[in-house]
Amino acid sequence: MSEKDSGVLCELCENWHRASCEGISDEVYLILSKTEEVHWFCKKCNTHAMKMLKSVSKLHDRVNRTEERQTEIETELKRVKDSFQEINISVPLVGKLKDRIAKTEDSMKRMQYETEIEIKKVTAGDSRYGGC
Repeated sequence: MSEKDSGVLCELCENWHRASCEGISDEVYLILSKTEEVHWFCKKCNTHAMKMLKSVSKLHDRVNRTEERQTEIETELKRVKDSFQEINISVPLVGKLKDRIAKTEDSMKRMQYETEIEIKKVTAGDSRYGGC
């Protein structure tokens, strides 16, 4: 194509095409050459462009749904992590409580034993309880 030819660039294959070969009128050529908002595809690419645009649109929707699901999963994961954090905090407390209960039970048994000994001592010396 020479500088005198009116050429348009296909945005898909990035090849230059003569406007006359693509059936582009002079008026349409002026619009295409002055406006970047208008997209042009050659005849060959145009047949595939709509399929591609539909596929891109479907992919865009799929990405959006995937990102939404990811956000939901991240929120749920945070909730689960927080629950585990609470459990991790609770487990040592439960262990400490078990230790305190065991110590208290030991103290109570010791006190009961000591009390029984005191009762035996008191009753051993008192004749009302079988003492001498």
